[in-house]
Formats: sequence, structure tokens, C-alpha cells
Amino acid sequence: MNIQQFGVGEIQCGKEVKEVILCVLHTIMFHRALGMVVPKEVTLENLDVVYSAVEDKGIGEYLGQQASKFVEQIEKRTPKKGKLILSFYENKQKKIWYRTYQEKTCFEQWFLGVSLIEQTVMEEKEEQKRLKGLKEDVNKCISFILKTVNEKNSHIPSFKSSDEPIPFLYDVTTPVATDSSWVSSLWK
Repeated sequence: MNIQQFGVGEIQCGKEVKEVILCVLHTIMFHRALGMVVPKEVTLENLDVVYSAVEDKGIGEYLGQQASKFVEQIEKRTPKKGKLILSFYENKQKKIWYRTYQEKTCFEQWFLGVSLIEQTVMEEKEEQKRLKGLKEDVNKCISFILKTVNEKNSHIPSFKSSDEPIPFLYDVTTPVATDSSWVSSLWK
């Protein structure tokens, strides 16, 4: 099975970086939720952007932890940037000779690039301009996600009905940077 990969884009954020990351991750999760879903409307206060999230404590805590971890990592880097990958997996049952086992197979990945800008004291006009640009970037990401989930869904595997909002396994990862050239090309 081919993995479908989607690049959401790169966003430059200031102090609102964690909230922006959560907005993008929750938007993807909400629109890939195929089980019983309780929607939750969330507003990014500084940007006046509204998005939908899955009302699920486990999903919310997991995404919050991963976003916090990612922000901690990029704050220590120079330059202060990185990529997040949200991956969805199918659990396939494989049989080899007389033994059966579960194999986790990735069918979809979403990439988000994030650059953390240094927050300096800005005049109100400059700060409003920065927030306006960020709002436009976030709205572009949300629009891309909505368009993609509606157009690109033939690769999603069938599943048995589930009480879980997301019937697939998922995780959020960050490529680890090293000095090798092929890995550093991931950051470009």
C-alpha cells in the first residue's frame, strides 16, 4: 500500500505556536474521525480563527503533550524550526506459517513545518500585521486540510465500526536532526 503524504505548509509563529499546532492537528484529526464523534468548536483568541476538534479527552491530551514536546524541542534549536508528522496506521493481521501477528501499516501522513520567531517588543501596528499574516497562514492550512480530506480519501482502509472517534492508530512524530546530509535535507 502506498502512503499518502500531504504537506500542510510552514507556519511562522510567535508565542501562540502551541495553539496553532493544536489547531492544525485537531483539524486533521476531526476530519479523519470516522467513528462516533462529538464535535467541539475551538477559537484561537488572538487570531479569531475557529476550528473543529474531536471532543475526546485521550486525543486532546495526546495532541497537547506532543505539541508541548515539539515546542520545547524547537526552542532549543538554532534556527528555531522543525517539522511535525501526523501519521495514521492500519492494524493488519499477518500470518506466517502457523503464527499470526499484527502489523502496523502507515497509510497516511501529514507534514507541518513550524518556525518560531523571536518575540521582540513590537509596536501595536507591527504586532497586528504579524497576527494578520499568521491568521491568513492558519486559514490557508485549514482550507488545504478541508480540500484534501474531501478529495483524497480512496486510500483510507475499510474498518469495522467502532466506538472510538478515530478507528485507526495514529501518532505524532518529529524527525530528529543529525549532521548527516540526507537528514538535514528534511529540514529544507
